Order: sequence, then structure tokens, then C-alpha cells
Amino acid sequence: MDFGSAQGTFVKGTKLEANQPCVLVNGDQVRFGQSTRIYIMNNLETKQEEGETEIMRSQLPSGFGVKKTAGGGNQNQDARSKREAEIAAMTLSMRTPILDTRKRSSEDQLEETNTEETTNPLKEQSNDKKKLSIQNEEKISDEERVRQEGLPVSHEVTLMGHDKAVLALALDPAGGRVIAAGLDQKALFWDFGGMDKGHRAFREIEPQSGYSVVALSFSPTGDRFLCCPTSVHPAIFTREGSELIRFVRGDMYLADSIHTKGHTHPVTGGCWHPLEKDQVLTCSSDATLRIWDLNGPTALEGRLICQDIYKVKNQRGTRVGATTCCYEPDGEMIAGGGADGSVQLWKIGRGAGASGRPDVVMRTAHGGNEVTGMAYSSNGRMLATRGDDDTVKVWDVRRTATPLRVYSDCPSLFATSNVAWSPDNKVVCCGTSVRKGTGVGSVKFFNVDQDDGPLYDVGLVEGGSVISVAWHRELNQIVCGTSTGAVKLLYDPLLSRNGALLSSSRTVRRSFMSMAKVDSGMAVGDVIINPCALPMYQDENYRKRPRGEDPVRPGDLRRPDKGPTSGPEAASTAIPPSRKQFQEQYLNGRIKKHNLRDQDSRDELIKYADKVKDSQYTGNAYAHNKGYDKLATKTLEQEKDDAEKEEKRKIGLGIQ
Repeated sequence: MDFGSAQGTFVKGTKLEANQPCVLVNGDQVRFGQSTRIYIMNNLETKQEEGETEIMRSQLPSGFGVKKTAGGGNQNQDARSKREAEIAAMTLSMRTPILDTRKRSSEDQLEETNTEETTNPLKEQSNDKKKLSIQNEEKISDEERVRQEGLPVSHEVTLMGHDKAVLALALDPAGGRVIAAGLDQKALFWDFGGMDKGHRAFREIEPQSGYSVVALSFSPTGDRFLCCPTSVHPAIFTREGSELIRFVRGDMYLADSIHTKGHTHPVTGGCWHPLEKDQVLTCSSDATLRIWDLNGPTALEGRLICQDIYKVKNQRGTRVGATTCCYEPDGEMIAGGGADGSVQLWKIGRGAGASGRPDVVMRTAHGGNEVTGMAYSSNGRMLATRGDDDTVKVWDVRRTATPLRVYSDCPSLFATSNVAWSPDNKVVCCGTSVRKGTGVGSVKFFNVDQDDGPLYDVGLVEGGSVISVAWHRELNQIVCGTSTGAVKLLYDPLLSRNGALLSSSRTVRRSFMSMAKVDSGMAVGDVIINPCALPMYQDENYRKRPRGEDPVRPGDLRRPDKGPTSGPEAASTAIPPSRKQFQEQYLNGRIKKHNLRDQDSRDELIKYADKVKDSQYTGNAYAHNKGYDKLATKTLEQEKDDAEKEEKRKIGLGIQ
């Protein structure tokens, strides 16, 4: 019954009359006023309800709701029983005639429609409109169902800037900044407070030249973030992108990784401690998880040294590469995934992992396939994992023998494909991968209370994959990294707050030239053209100088500036004639005296031959020749002339 509300009450799209009772049956849709929520009535059985109320009343104390007198009697018992009998009679009298009238009214409506179909041809159009309205209501109900599940997927924003796949995402705790990095070896920064509808990145950095980035994580205070490239040197950066400290590299020639000070193989993942601002966790393909104390000792060049090491081993006790890692929400345990498909948990303690024995092991979590991502629920009771076996599994960390839920059909083609939890821990989501140019990459949502497939599937990338996802708890918005380089941000204006809502409402900034107006108030093509710049006003010999060409001496090196050659400044800086003449004479004398072009190198060497005959620098090694007997005493021309003279002399004497 509607008691005369201002906006009314609607049942199946029909507004109820004020103060007129109406009986609801199973399947009726009720909407109050202009609310967007629609309530569907189910399991309406009056007898069962009355029986349940009687059972509930029997369980209450006998004196519940009754005021006792000093003598112990119940004064209001008779009055209450009479009032209940009156209410029951009124309810029964209201129900019976309403049911009859509703049946009669439905029969009358059928008769009226049958008669009007033959007499009124315009009735068919009204019936079609009613069918369309019913279909629209069903569509709206589907959207409302998704919204009731708390999925912020009604709106989408695209953040561009990357050229290749985005592998890692990070949002600061306040939700004001997003950082994305990937295969293009660069990290882009977006600030919701300073963006407009263009959604352009305000900063771009290259964390480590030549290495792609696989993991990003903000500190609890949001003033720093951890960057894990595929090298052996994870690093800490400020919020603005300046590097603070880099981790040391371990000695790869040591057989036992316990004795190494850092990672010896490429890093595969990392995250910041959820509570401690000076502690981070990283994992590597060298089969170790390492906890780094940012206030700990450092090596050469200020490289940070690690002292807490946790080994990842397979069932045979040999080392296996660690592929992903994460902290428990309270920071008391860490989890690591292995390349053999195992998931291992350790309690944090100094040297707790040195023995290589984790506290909890799910040895066949993903059946021998590499674990690509994992995440704890906010209450720390459940752990969601994802592997290359195209499944997402939800585990109860208190009972790890079998998973609580197993969701299949989640293709994974990237080593950083991860999972994310909703703020209320009821839904887990992940991105799906497809071959390049085939299919649609999407984000799938699964209700952990159900085991009947995805709750909702949102297609995002045509011919691309959705690799990494991050669901921010404060904003209730989802950020997705794709293989095309685009970063997709999903939100709902009714469920989300701040974040993309701040930038989506701002208009795009236009340049000064595009905003120029003429005096009449009309824009001329958004551009003002100077008439003198047109080709018809330019000289025939005009040529635009190429960029980088020297305007003074094209193609040649520029000589030093000679300074002013006329005017008062030239007189003050000019050299006096007497001084200039002295300098010229001095330089000419030095040049003539030491002109090497007119010297004979052979004569210069022979000149020093007599000086080194008895020199103390020549020892017994040159006693037989003193080092100067080998020097020629004649030039080649002289030797040639002497040879010709000797030959003529022999001919004249008849000597052959």
C-alpha cells in the first residue's frame, strides 16, 4: 500500500493509487519513487511465514515486551491479545476481496483486449510500445544487478602513452596517482588532480635503460614506490620519479644463495610491506624471496644489502625459480609462487627461510604450470592465485588441501598476469589473454560465494589482451594494463569516488592559438595567419634555413669572435701599434728559429752521434757498436752517384 508518497510506488512499472492495498506475488518488480533499484519478490508463502513467526515467538522469553507490576501480574496481556486479534481480522478481510477483484480485473482486461483487437486497430501499436518498455525494464534490471554486485564497470577511461604492453600498475594509497610500466622500458605518471579529459601523462621516466618493468608498488605513505625491472637491481624511487637507492647484485659464483647479498638472476616481482614504510619484498628466478630493510647496510656506491632470504624449492628439494610474491595484509606472512606451479607460505622472521622449509605448501596448486599472480583478501583469510594452466583458484589459508573455488577459461599468455580482490572480498577479477589480432581481451569477475562461472565479463581490447589489473579499495575503480599499450580505467559514478571522476568533468585545455578570436567575436578557423608570411609576399630567393645550419658560416667551422671593429668599444679594446709590432717580431723570430720544415732529420741525428759515444746510458749491450755505426753517412743520391762513378771506372779499366 502506498500512503500518499510524493513520488509514488511502482509495481511492474505501474504506479499504485494512494491508500489502496495491493497484493504482491512471486516475480513482481517493485520500485519506490525515482530510485534506480528494483526489488523482485520471491518465496512469498503466507502460511510458512506465519509458522515461522510463531516459532520465533515461542523462542522469546515469556515476559518479553510485557511490563510487569510489583505483584508479578501481567496487566497488558489481555489488551495485547485483543489488539492482535483485531489486526488479524483486519488483515484477513483485506486480503480476500483484493484477490477476487484482481482475478476479475485480469479476466475483464482479457475480454476488453479481445474485443478491442477486432474494433480498434491502434491498440496493436500501444501493445508493441508496452512490450518495448518491458524489454527496456529488463535491460535496466541487468545493469542494476551488476551495480548491486558492486562492480564499477559502467564507464571507461583510456590512458594513452605506452608503445608496448603494460605489465605493471601501481596506485598510491590515497588514489591520486597512477603509474604504469611495461615492455617499452619506461614508466608513465598520471595525476587525477591535474588531468583533464585528455588524460595525458605528466611525467615519463626510464627506470633502468634496456630493461622492461615487471612490478610496481607504492609505500603505505605513498611518498615512494618500488620498481622491479628485469635486471638484478630493484630500485626505490620518489613519488616524482627520482631514484633514491638501488639494490646490490649478488655473487653468481656462490653455490648457496644464503651467502649472497642480492639477486643473481632477473627479478620477477616485488611489493611493499602493507604496514612498514621501510621494508619491501622481491622475488627472482634465482629461487629466492628477499626482504630488504631500507635502513640496512649498504655496499659500494650505496647499494642496499639483503640479509633475510627465503628459498623456493620443488618436491625433490632442488631450487626452482620464484615467479611472483605478495604480503599478507597484516604483514606477518609472505607468499611466493614457483615455476613448478607450487604456492609456498612463510612466517616472517630473521633467517626463517634459511632452512628452505616453508610453513605452508600447496605443491600442486597449478599442476606444474608457472604461477603468474597471487593476492590476499583484505581480511587475510583467502588467497587467490593464477597460473599458466588458465585457471584462477581461491584458497582458504587455514585449510590448503583443496581450493575453495576453481575458475577455468582464464587464458594467460604473459608472465605477469595477476588477480585482484574487490573491497568487500566478495569478488575476484582477472584479465584474459588472446592471440594478437584474434578475439577480445576482457576482464572477468567471479563471485567467491558461487562456483558457476563468471559473474560478469567486460570486453576491453579488440585483438589484444588484458594483462594486469588493480582494484583500488578507496576509489572503487579498476585499472587494467593491456597488450596494446593502453591503460583502461573502469568506474561507476554511483559506486566510485574521486579518481577518474575528477578528470572526466574537466574540459580539455586548448592552446592560445586555437582560442584566438577576432573583434567581431567569430573564430577564423581557430588559427590567425599573418599575410606577410604567405608565399606571394616572399622573395624569390627566400629559402628556409635548415635546422642546425650555422647562420654565420654555413658548412665551415666558426672562427673565434674578433670583438668590435669600430666605435668606442673597438678603441678601448684595440692593441697599441708598438705592442703589436713587438709581438710580430718576436713570433717571426721564434718561427724562423724553430721551423721544422727546413730541417733535415738525418743531419739532426748525426749531430748527436759524437755526444753519445761515451754516454753513461749505453751499457755492455752496445759495447761492440755503440749504437751509431749503423747510421748512414751518405744520402741515397750520393750513394747512387758514387756507384755510377765506380762502374765507369771499372769499365775504363776493363774490369767486368
